[in-house]
Amino acid sequence: MDSAAYQPVLGSTNALVMEEDQDMGEQFHDEPSNTHNRVEPLELGEIDDTTTIIRTTTSMDDAMVWPHISLAVTIWFVVPVLAAGMVLAFSISGRIWTCVLFSLHMTLSLFKARWHNHELIQLDKLNYNSNDNNNKKQDDQFTNYQDDDAHEYGEDANGYNSQQQQGRHYHHPPSKGLVYFWMTSLPSLMDIVLFGLVYPAIAVGFRPFFVESDGTVVIEWTHHWRTLTVATTIGWIIFTCRVLVGARMLLHSIPASTYYLTTTYYTCTSIPLLGTCVRCGNLQIWRRIKRCFRAPPRPRICWQIMTFVLTLSSTCFLGWTIFSLIVHFGPFEPAQPQDSTTHNTLCNPLDTTECSFPFPSMHHLKVDTTTETGYRVNLHPDTFPTLKGRIPLSPEFLNSLDGFSTAGPLLFYLEGMKESHEEYLQQVQQNELLKTQPKPGVTRLRGHEELDWSITPYSTTLLLDVDARELVPHSAEIDYLDPQRPLVMVYPAAPLKHKTHYALAVINATDANGQRLPPTPGMMDLFQQQQGDGNKQLDRIKHKVLPALEGATHSTVSANDHKHDWGGPFGSYLRSRDPGSLQLLFDFVTASKTTQIGPVRAVRDATLQYIDKEWDQPWKLDNHVRAIRIVEGTCRDSTYPLARTIHGELDVPWFMTGFGPGQRDATLDAAAVQSGVPTTIGKAKFVVHIPCSLKESALSHTTTPANKINKNATAQPLRAVMEFGHGLFFNRQESGESFLIQMAHENGYIITAMDWRGMSQYDYPLVLRTMLAKPSLFESIRDNIIQGYANKFALQHFTRHGMLELPWFQFSHEHDDSEGVATHVIPQSFDPLEDPNLPKGEGTTDGFIPSVFYGISQGGILGAGYLSLSGPTGLIARGALGVPGTPFSLILSRSLQFVGYDLALLLNFYNNRHVRIFLSLAQMCWDSVEASGVLGLPLDEPVPPAILQAGLGDPIVPSLAAERLARAMDAKILPHNPRGPLYGIPQAQAADANQPGPRTALTEMLYQKDYEALPVDDELKSKGGRVHLCVRLEPVLQHQLNVFFQSGRTIDPCATNKTACVREKAIC
Repeated sequence: MDSAAYQPVLGSTNALVMEEDQDMGEQFHDEPSNTHNRVEPLELGEIDDTTTIIRTTTSMDDAMVWPHISLAVTIWFVVPVLAAGMVLAFSISGRIWTCVLFSLHMTLSLFKARWHNHELIQLDKLNYNSNDNNNKKQDDQFTNYQDDDAHEYGEDANGYNSQQQQGRHYHHPPSKGLVYFWMTSLPSLMDIVLFGLVYPAIAVGFRPFFVESDGTVVIEWTHHWRTLTVATTIGWIIFTCRVLVGARMLLHSIPASTYYLTTTYYTCTSIPLLGTCVRCGNLQIWRRIKRCFRAPPRPRICWQIMTFVLTLSSTCFLGWTIFSLIVHFGPFEPAQPQDSTTHNTLCNPLDTTECSFPFPSMHHLKVDTTTETGYRVNLHPDTFPTLKGRIPLSPEFLNSLDGFSTAGPLLFYLEGMKESHEEYLQQVQQNELLKTQPKPGVTRLRGHEELDWSITPYSTTLLLDVDARELVPHSAEIDYLDPQRPLVMVYPAAPLKHKTHYALAVINATDANGQRLPPTPGMMDLFQQQQGDGNKQLDRIKHKVLPALEGATHSTVSANDHKHDWGGPFGSYLRSRDPGSLQLLFDFVTASKTTQIGPVRAVRDATLQYIDKEWDQPWKLDNHVRAIRIVEGTCRDSTYPLARTIHGELDVPWFMTGFGPGQRDATLDAAAVQSGVPTTIGKAKFVVHIPCSLKESALSHTTTPANKINKNATAQPLRAVMEFGHGLFFNRQESGESFLIQMAHENGYIITAMDWRGMSQYDYPLVLRTMLAKPSLFESIRDNIIQGYANKFALQHFTRHGMLELPWFQFSHEHDDSEGVATHVIPQSFDPLEDPNLPKGEGTTDGFIPSVFYGISQGGILGAGYLSLSGPTGLIARGALGVPGTPFSLILSRSLQFVGYDLALLLNFYNNRHVRIFLSLAQMCWDSVEASGVLGLPLDEPVPPAILQAGLGDPIVPSLAAERLARAMDAKILPHNPRGPLYGIPQAQAADANQPGPRTALTEMLYQKDYEALPVDDELKSKGGRVHLCVRLEPVLQHQLNVFFQSGRTIDPCATNKTACVREKAIC
């Protein structure tokens, strides 16, 4: 033979086959084609028995190689990886249905393994019976081996051997059909697609939740990340095995029938070009591989039993996951209580819309003389809606409070109120005067734009301060989060007082036809009872609430500008002249400061005291602060003038029940909080950005400040250290946004940032589990936020006690590469860029660089609470809150970003009315960390000066929430604000040559078309959001912030011209 070639031989009556022999090595025989077997590496095809396939090997053992490889990959790689995936999915989500893909994949893979094991046992029978006739020595070796499964497969060894008397020829394996094809090929294809594409994509999607912005792994998610990494690596091994084996087969496959692909093997028609050495080497390797697969059948029967047990278990688990999937995605309604006695005992009869309605109420309190209010929250799981799968909501974690939220919604409903509201909206479309000039004698719900009407006879709802006998301004609206199951939400215009008795009265509510609705059955039953029969609720309402309500109406009449005659519905009711005017009345008590914000204050104080006592003698920076990574900038990009980024780690006192892997869902340790002694020392990550202007100032020793803002200045002294608060479920890396770096460069700021622990990107797995499975984990979210506040206070302490003295904040010239080169510190300036002779505001201390706070979006919401809590510490001189608001429960249901979270919650709750109830419960947690609770009256701690900047037309954080925050912070609006006057927010003069302006102010930027597009009620929008981004980029608002940060002066950015704070639409 002069050349080498491999050619397929198909359909011939005789074929040239290369066969192995111990003595001759290779020889050629003419044999009938129908006596040869074929090999199917990936089972991508099947042919009938008449198709001729020529084998390159001559031993039945060769046909067992590929099933062995497939079985080994499935058992040792696929099954463990999928099991790890299911454990990881359940640990993150808390729901079995999230494992359905892994479970289906595993079940199909195990079915495939059983088919391969079955095939191997068949091949063993044929192979060992053949060897019994051809090799006496092997026959003697296995003489005593008894095959117990020969009859199971219907094999006749004698018949088989009788067909092999003419030589070492082997029987064709049993024919396989479509079932075999699909049960073996489909799982292999699934392995390629899922392990090569789907699972890596899932891993990439979850990576940002487990890996910090500095490249390190979040310590609490260490186990999850390791599992994900190992599983992904093994998945790529599985993918590679399947592809390599399949590719070998596909390269040698041709169609052998009308609907199958099968392997085509080649005969050697000449000596290969590479020579005999290569062929002999391959032959030796092949001989050794075959030995691995020569084993008696019995071990494979054990494998068959094992695969049967695994397959059965996987199938049962798959059924469970599918059942869970149906429960959470099926159109099921919540179960009605079967025990009417228990239901009547737990439910409040005043409002039968939901068992928990009206909420909050005294029905959910119990007497406790050990608390400041004399009550304690008593929430029972059976009172609230069940989760999907009829799992209790379990709100008992709120029972430590001694009252209800100071800013959360009051929920109730009377049938017909939604239709009445919609009828009014239709009338408004026809006559705009109805909105500004209410029809006398007609009451209706007063929304956020009509707070001044909420304390008049024209308001259906009246919120009463029972202790002070005063009506409280509020908004009342139909909740369109679930239009099919409406309810009424009442929000106070500003946070309520702590430890105070309140009541809500519903009077003269009408239906769509203008007919007055009847009182609720519970109200009628209550007042039909006789006094003195031991009914404490009736005695409290008749002797305390109703007299306070009557007194409040008279006092309101004398002080109200509208001068409307109440007609005395309450006095009339007491005298039984108009019993139908009062349709619903319920009361409640707000929480005291001790239980609502006591823990967060205690952790704050204990953190700073521990640092002062243990670390500040003197401040041991080297022991408690570490730089993880330092990234140097080139300062060659004028659009991003960043000189250095420092990723650091700070030791902090830890007051949670645990710190380390798996402890993200830990809660505050009550004993540690009470004693002030931390449970351990934890670690908190931070980032610092130094702009190029500070570096150049350090190297050039420039200390002379500019007389005005010079955007082209290449060197600026340090004027402030600005801590940045990131947005919803982002992380501290957001502090590196280009507009912030540019602001810092032009004005001389160092930017620092920490994550909002509890509401950061790295808390999303915990939040996801809270939404999908266990709402009671909201306690962990709240407590993580509290610990995060303590971490941020520790960072502020570090900022003011030695941060600038560290070598990370010093610079040397690039050409100074010798040892001992001189480094230069950043020079500081205590004068603002504007005229330093102008009056300065509060928070300005000569001889000390101010620390300021700037939070945007969630940074403005949580930042309001954080900034307020920082008052007694003196660590933050002043703050700015971009697109802020309060409370969270009001913001979320009106936020564009809530759409996705609502879909997640609906996987756990039956309907959005239940979601609303959950948000109201969650607000009782949020009060501890946001301004709605921290700023509840009476204020007993100072609050730093602040500027609030809101966007009129913002669909993510509505301006009405910012206005509520402004009332809580006692802010003022400036004369040229585009929207005004605002109820409860007085006007004040901006800074001038004689005074620095108000210490806290609200500035709004109007985007006309976006503002007009906002819905009247809390309907979720599906698009928009540019306003939310544009506010922070407005030059006039940035100028206002810079002046305020440097001098404490509050200038009016809208004073330059009429359109300074007005835009047609948001374009940025």
